Amino acid sequence: MTRRFGLAGATGIGVGAIVGGGILALAGATLAATGPAAIAAFALNGVIALLTAISFAEMASKFPESGGTYTFSKKVLSVEAAFTVGWVVWFASIVAAALYAIGFSYFAVLIASDICGPCDGDASGWTSNPALLTSVAIGTTLLIAAQLMFQSASSGHWINIAKVVVFGALIAGGLWAVVRQPVGDTRSMLTPFVAHGWHGLFQAMGYSFIALQGFDLIAAVGGEIREPQRTIPRAMIFSLAIALLIYLPLLFVITTVGIEPGQSIVEYEDVTHVIQSQQVTPIDAQTTHVRWQLYHIPGLSEGKLRVTQARMRDLIKQIEQDMPIWNNKLNLEKPLLVQGDGPILAYRKNYDRYFDYSDDPEPAVVAAE
Repeated sequence: MTRRFGLAGATGIGVGAIVGGGILALAGATLAATGPAAIAAFALNGVIALLTAISFAEMASKFPESGGTYTFSKKVLSVEAAFTVGWVVWFASIVAAALYAIGFSYFAVLIASDICGPCDGDASGWTSNPALLTSVAIGTTLLIAAQLMFQSASSGHWINIAKVVVFGALIAGGLWAVVRQPVGDTRSMLTPFVAHGWHGLFQAMGYSFIALQGFDLIAAVGGEIREPQRTIPRAMIFSLAIALLIYLPLLFVITTVGIEPGQSIVEYEDVTHVIQSQQVTPIDAQTTHVRWQLYHIPGLSEGKLRVTQARMRDLIKQIEQDMPIWNNKLNLEKPLLVQGDGPILAYRKNYDRYFDYSDDPEPAVVAAE
């Protein structure tokens, strides 16, 4: 077998396997479990992953052959043990692939519903349709599998570059927003840091550790890496470092960038654990799109899940009771406001930047969809 990968190529394999949809699919659950300490959860997972990578690197240096954990088990233990380990690794990869496919499906359907929302009043319910989410996830997986069968292996580094560029743009834009917002707002977003105690922090670590997996694939192609004893350990450490340099700033941005006027997130923590988000977006001079979304954190006991679902149904009922008010609101240039009415003037000022009303009729009714 030709040893064709140098340090850059081996590191690219690790970065390509680690950096991706994991942070997007798991950030919400991690933040819900521990709040701003999600940053610490990823950092601590990085330390654990580094220790694991060092062990992998030692084994790969000792047995510089392709096969990864299967080869290590076969050399040190037995063929039977290697068979079991191989299938466990494959099962873990299948679970991870399913997680990323479902995460992609949710975001894809969410974007599609936002695009089609103005022309389809039922689009906002797409993300709650299990059949649609499952179909998109399966279809995307099959499409990618078919593409991988016919594309050359050398094109993978362009995908890595594209991913790093996209994440870099997100981080740069987020940090620019952080710099522009008041320091007090940033500080308030990080307080309390460990929102749900040490139990929540450890729970978040459990949710998110899978997002740092993938460096083991470097060992899996050990037989194709030049100077494996020297290259494999460095490639594993470099790939983990690059992943953390992307993930930690991105989590900081997600945690600290303020929510624009018209958007809100409310967390209900009593006997239940429900998160309610609201987005108010103007469509044109006479129409405003209002959306509510309800979530609960994963891993609830059966009893608490039933109570949480009952609380969510009650919140939906309260929202439905407000729909006649939303559908009959009148636009007043100088409304009479009380403190509980929310930042309506800040909302108007914010969205005036994006709309030119010079050719539109005078706004009359703001409708909820």
